[in-house]
Amino acid sequence: MTLLTHPSSIGSDFVVNLFQSSLADPHEPQHCASCLIGCIIVLFHPSVGMQNYEALRVEHPAFLDACARFITVPRSDEENDRLQAQMSVCSCDLSDERVAQMHQKASKSADCSYKHLGWMLACQVHNVLQPVRDEGNLHKVERNQQRAERRGKSVPWPRSPRDVLPYGAEASIAALAVWIEFSVPNSIWLGLFASIIELFKKEVVLPIISSPTLPGKFVGIAEIPFFMLRGDIPSTAGPEEIVRQMKRGAVLYKMLVNFFDKAECRILFERGNAQFASDSSDRNLLSVCRDALAILPILAEIVPPYSEAALDIQHCTQDYTLTGVGLISYLDLPADAAKYGAEIAAAADKLREMERNSPEYTAYVAFMRLWTAERCWAPGCRATFAGAGRAFPACAGCARVTYCSKACQASAWKHPDAPHRAVCKKAKYIAGATGLAPKPDGEGLTLFQVTCVLRNVDRTILEEFSAHFEKLQQTVSFANLVADAASASTGPIESEQTSHPNDVTLAIADDSLGA
Repeated sequence: MTLLTHPSSIGSDFVVNLFQSSLADPHEPQHCASCLIGCIIVLFHPSVGMQNYEALRVEHPAFLDACARFITVPRSDEENDRLQAQMSVCSCDLSDERVAQMHQKASKSADCSYKHLGWMLACQVHNVLQPVRDEGNLHKVERNQQRAERRGKSVPWPRSPRDVLPYGAEASIAALAVWIEFSVPNSIWLGLFASIIELFKKEVVLPIISSPTLPGKFVGIAEIPFFMLRGDIPSTAGPEEIVRQMKRGAVLYKMLVNFFDKAECRILFERGNAQFASDSSDRNLLSVCRDALAILPILAEIVPPYSEAALDIQHCTQDYTLTGVGLISYLDLPADAAKYGAEIAAAADKLREMERNSPEYTAYVAFMRLWTAERCWAPGCRATFAGAGRAFPACAGCARVTYCSKACQASAWKHPDAPHRAVCKKAKYIAGATGLAPKPDGEGLTLFQVTCVLRNVDRTILEEFSAHFEKLQQTVSFANLVADAASASTGPIESEQTSHPNDVTLAIADDSLGA
C-alpha cells in the first residue's frame, strides 16, 4: 500500500518521519506549529488525503500514535500557554529545503497556531477512526493479533484501545476536554467523541459525565450550525457544509442515548443545561434536537436532491428524532409538542405506549443493551471490553449476561438487589423460545415481537425479565460513581422555552480536512 503526497518534490517518508520524530515527546515538540501543519497539509491534501489514512494505519502507525498522544496527553493550563507561545515562533532548520517547503505549504493556511494544530490532529484521528468503527473489533486485541500473524501481516492502527486513548480513558478524555475548551469550537470534536463512544462504549461514560465542561460543549458546539444558518455567526460555509456539521452532532447524540443509561443521561443533561443557565433555561441536549428538526427541512429545500447532503439530512432527521424521544423517556418529561416539537412529541407518545403495553418491546431492548454495553454486569465492577482489551464470556446458563471473571459472576449470582439467579432461566427461556440472535440489534425488534406472539411466549416472564434488567442497570450505572449524582433531580426536568441569544461570536475553522 503506497503512501501518497500532494504532488511535490517532498517524499512521503520524509514528511512522516519529520512529523512523528518532532512529536515523539508530546510535551516538547521539536518544530513549530507551521512546520507540523505543513506536514498535515501535504499528507492529507484533498487530492490524496482519504487514500492515505489506510496506508498510514498499515505502514506508519507511529505517525497516528503521535497524533493521538499529542491531543490526549494531560497538560496543565501553564503548559498549554507555554506551547502556544513556543510553537508560534519558528526555530526550525530552514536550510533544509524540505523543511522550508513544509512552511511554504502551511503559509496557505489561515491559521498556523498551536490551537489550530490541535484541531487538525483531531481531524486526522476522527477520520482514521471511521473504518475502525465499521470493523467493530478494536477490543479483541489478542484475536486481531493472531489473525494478522496467520496472514503474515501486522494489525493496522489502532492495534488496541490504548492507541486511541493512550493515557487511559479518564486522563485522555480530560485532555480532550481541555482541547475543546482551548481550541477552535468545531463539530469535528463532536465527531471525534462520537467515534470514541462507539468504540469504547461504557469505558468512557464515567469520565464524560464527570467532566465539568464536556456536557455543555456537546450542546454549544452542536448549536453552531444553527447560528451559522441564521447569520448570527459570520461564516462562508454553504448548506452542504452546515449539513455535514449537523451530521456529526446527530451521530454523537445517537451514541449518547445508545450507550448511556437513564441516570447517566440525566447527569449529562443537567450538567449541560447548568452551563447555559445564565443565558437561557432552554439550551440543552433536547433543545438541540428540537431546533435541528426545525432547520433540517429548510436545508432539504436548498441542497440538491439525491445528493450526499440530502441523504445526510434524512439520517440527521432520524437520529435527532430518536435522540429527542430517548431523552424525553430517560428524563421522565411530558411529550410537550410546544416545547420539544411535534415530531419528537408524537414519537415519544408512541414509545411510552410501547413501554406500557408491550413487554416484548422492553424485553428486546434489555437484551440489546446487555449485548451492546460490552461490560461486566456484576454490580460494583467497572470492567469493560475496551478497558480489558478482550470480550468477556457470557453466563453459561443464559448466554446473555457477560462477566469479566468467575469471581464477578459468583458475586452477581447472589447479589442482594439484582441477583442473576433470579433471571438466568427466564432469559434462557425467552431467547430459546424466540430464536433470539446472539447479537440483537434494532432491526430484529419486529421479528422478536411477532415471534413472541406466534409462540405464545409468557408475557409475565417478559415483564419480570425487563424489570430485573431495569434494576440491574440502576445498580451498575456509572452515575452512582459521580460525586454529585445525589444532587440530580429525581423528578421531571422542566424548562421554559426561550429564544437563543444572538450575540454569539465564535471562530469557525475551515472543515476541508475533516470528513
